[in-house]
Amino acid sequence: MTTLIQAHRYWRQKGLDVDLVILNNSPGGYQQGLQNQIMELIYAGSEASLLDKKGGLFVRNGEHLSAEDKLLLIERGLSLS
Repeated sequence: MTTLIQAHRYWRQKGLDVDLVILNNSPGGYQQGLQNQIMELIYAGSEASLLDKKGGLFVRNGEHLSAEDKLLLIERGLSLS
């Protein structure tokens, strides 16, 4: 995860506006361990101001997305790679 966020920072420094979507498919509940770790990592750096903004970071919990939305995100990401 750290490497992805660093890569996103590098791309922005080079003038590339890239949306980085982090899809967390781990089970949630009262203890959303991985989701909290991801957010802590983002807030520890300068990326917090980029949350949910064009060219920024988008953290989504897979439990809250329909199967169609997940597939769309994956297909869109693959079409750009």
